[in-house]
Amino acid sequence: SHLYEGASDSLVALKASGATLAVCTNKAQRLAEEVIKGLGLNSHFAAILGGDAATAQKPDGRHILETIAFAGGDPGRAIMIGDSQTDERAASNARLPFVFVPFGYGDRLGLDVPAFREVGHWREMYAALRDLTTEY
Repeated sequence: SHLYEGASDSLVALKASGATLAVCTNKAQRLAEEVIKGLGLNSHFAAILGGDAATAQKPDGRHILETIAFAGGDPGRAIMIGDSQTDERAASNARLPFVFVPFGYGDRLGLDVPAFREVGHWREMYAALRDLTTEY
């Protein structure tokens, strides 16, 4: 695993702005924690919730909502960032705004979400999230 260019800087900027960050993944909890720690990112996240530690896995929206709760967040203020159709489905099922990063696993489906942005590079993430927070 490796970080995309600009990802670490974006995480630092988001956290510094007061955002609570969490990881919602279908990967096993232990593996997810090892990958995040190996990338030197564990201090950025309030929670990591793997698929085997959740009551349901993405695309079930409950996985995202459990992750938000585990991080101490508010679903009414949450935004899902994802790189796959599974993430998009989960955001739609949880009724959360969605930021799609197309440099991940593929194309998006175009599902109904409360608000949507697409970013082509991590340096665009802060602005996309700022725009969504004012729109949503």
